[in-house]
Amino acid sequence: MVTATPLDWRKIGHDLLLAGGANFFRKLISYVVVVTLARYLNKDDVGAMFLAASIASVAAVLTELGTTRYVVREIAVDSSRAARALGAVLALRIPLLAIVCSVLSIVVWAAYREIALAVSLSSLYVFLESLFFSFSGVFVATRNVRYRVLADVSSQVLLVALVFLAVRWDAGFVTILLCYVAANSLLVAAAVAMYLSRIGPLELQWDLDIFRRILRQSLPFFALMSLSVLHFKVDTLMLGFMASLEAVANYEIAYKFLEVSRIVVRPVAMVFLPICTALVAQAAWPMFSGLAKKLFLGTLLAAVVGAAVVVGGAGAVMGTVFGPSYSPSVPILRILFLALPAVYVSFIGSVLANALVLDKRLIRATVACLLLNVLANLYAIPRWAGIGAAWTTLATETLLGVWTWILVVGAVRHARRHVAPDALAGREQ
Repeated sequence: MVTATPLDWRKIGHDLLLAGGANFFRKLISYVVVVTLARYLNKDDVGAMFLAASIASVAAVLTELGTTRYVVREIAVDSSRAARALGAVLALRIPLLAIVCSVLSIVVWAAYREIALAVSLSSLYVFLESLFFSFSGVFVATRNVRYRVLADVSSQVLLVALVFLAVRWDAGFVTILLCYVAANSLLVAAAVAMYLSRIGPLELQWDLDIFRRILRQSLPFFALMSLSVLHFKVDTLMLGFMASLEAVANYEIAYKFLEVSRIVVRPVAMVFLPICTALVAQAAWPMFSGLAKKLFLGTLLAAVVGAAVVVGGAGAVMGTVFGPSYSPSVPILRILFLALPAVYVSFIGSVLANALVLDKRLIRATVACLLLNVLANLYAIPRWAGIGAAWTTLATETLLGVWTWILVVGAVRHARRHVAPDALAGREQ
């Protein structure tokens, strides 16, 4: 039996504080920018910006290929693999980024010319952020969360400064998208600089055998990430093509509140994924089980409180922040926040499921919920637009949250009785 390494709660608390503070700052800046743009741009431009970002986010998953979670899992088990894992992942991803960005721009130009330029610029800034996540995976796995935080904060400061200048000078929609490109360029540059100065040299590894091994191990992560992004963005995409850009704007303005609220759980995932992965590798089931219970109860309590506050004050919040023109977003906001407990526990459950190597089972659950979401939207969006999309989100997120925790609890109970170190990984192959 492998002896479990005791949890260093002082270090965990420090990392949570850093990650939580950075996520809060990032989401605060992001929301300030969204509020500014909602008041500055007309609704069609706001809708076009959100639709373009959603398309770009889905495309970015195609270049990420699940490699960020692969990097975290590899390095969490053995930190000496950091340089090799990152070098091979970057060599695989950089050419793919260029190809997908070019193809996406051409396709959208041919199919939906009205938003083609917005999609091209959105793809560029979203893909830059996606590239940063490869470096972020190394920082998180080596417990150097502060490096990720420094890069993130510096880019957000630049973004808010550039956007305010663009609005002050009435520079227009395209210039604002270029502000995002500039900020995420700094994000990547800062990550590269800190990696080189603090961790070591960066050497790209062009090796087909290594690429094949990475893809074999990362494709389950890729499937989960793709499905997760689609699950959150399918409502916006379907509204854009089945309703109107104004409907997209009304829905996304409400959804941004839900997105910002995830600052509570994102730092938890960032800090605890490598910890949980290491506990599984050590077969430290009592410790893992106790940690899972604390994470579940803590996130559920935070979600219930957050949901109650927002559902009760949705009208006042929306009117104060965005003004009366976005009053159609109020009922959407209330419905989306009824899903907050399911969103939180599902997010934390997926982290535990990744550590337990339950990727294939979680993929099946997510596929089922995504298909249900799409089918429900086909009925609900033509009739109720954003409100219908919000109800389908509530239903499918609740189902996914319950399903995920059934998988996690079942796996832990089985493991505590039967599974030795490394056996879980073998069972899922």
